[in-house]
Amino acid sequence: MTEEIADAEPLSAFERWFADAQGVEPDANAMIVATVAGSGFPSARAVLLKGFDARGFVFYTNLESRKSEELAGNPHVALCFLWKALRRQVRIEGRAEPVSAAEADAYFASRARDSRIGAWASDQSRPLAARAVLEQRVEDFSRRFGEGEVPRPAFWSGFRVVPLDPSLGGARTGAKLGFDCTIPFGKADSLEFSVPTPPVAKKGAQHNSVEAALAAGPASFLELMAALGSKDGREIVRALDALYAAKKLGRAEDSRYVLKKS
Repeated sequence: MTEEIADAEPLSAFERWFADAQGVEPDANAMIVATVAGSGFPSARAVLLKGFDARGFVFYTNLESRKSEELAGNPHVALCFLWKALRRQVRIEGRAEPVSAAEADAYFASRARDSRIGAWASDQSRPLAARAVLEQRVEDFSRRFGEGEVPRPAFWSGFRVVPLDPSLGGARTGAKLGFDCTIPFGKADSLEFSVPTPPVAKKGAQHNSVEAALAAGPASFLELMAALGSKDGREIVRALDALYAAKKLGRAEDSRYVLKKS
C-alpha cells in the first residue's frame, strides 16, 4: 500500500483507486456529502461524483436543496467514498465552489431527456404530498417542452469541492502528500485527502493580501493562491471567510470571488 500512494501528485492515487472501484462496484461514483447548517448541526447525503481533476471534485444538484442552502452559508464540506468490495474508503475535506454556468449547461445537456424533465419537476428537499403530485409535474413539464430542447433550470447547477491541500488542488508545492493511509478495520484501507483543522487566526497580512488581490478584479481560489504565491490554502480560506462575515465578498457571473461595492 505504501508504494501505491507514494506519488508526487496525490490525485494519481485517487484515479487508480477509482478505476479499481469501477470494475467491481455498481455505483463507484457514489459519495457522501456532509455539510453544516447555520445551527451547527451537520447533515449528510449520498450524491454522484460527476467529474474530478486537479481543480477538485464535482457534483450537481438543485440549488434550492438543503445541501445547497447549507453550502451557501458555510462552504466547508467533507466527502467520503466507500468501496466495500475493495475494503477501501477515501475522505476529502475542502471548500465548495459553484461551477460555471457553461459547465453546468454542458453537463445538463448530456443527461437523458427524462432526467432533464425530472430536474424541472422535482422540488428537492421539500415535502411531497403524494407521488401523484410529482408524476403530474413530470407530465406538465413534458407537455411544456414537447419535442423541443429542455434547458437547464436556473435553480439547478453544480459544485466543485476544492481540497484544502494545495498539492491536490492543482498548486503543486513539492511538499509531501497531504493525506494519510491507515488500516482502521483490520485489512481495510483508508485514503484521506485532508489537513488538520487550523487555529482561528486574527486578521493579518494574508487577509489584507487577499482583499487587495480581489480589489484588482475577480479571482478563483486557485488564482488567489497563484497570485499570492501561497503554499497553504488554509490561510486564504480564513481570509475569504472573514470577508464573507464582513459581507464584503460576492461572486461574479463566472463564479469567481469578487469584492462587493461599498
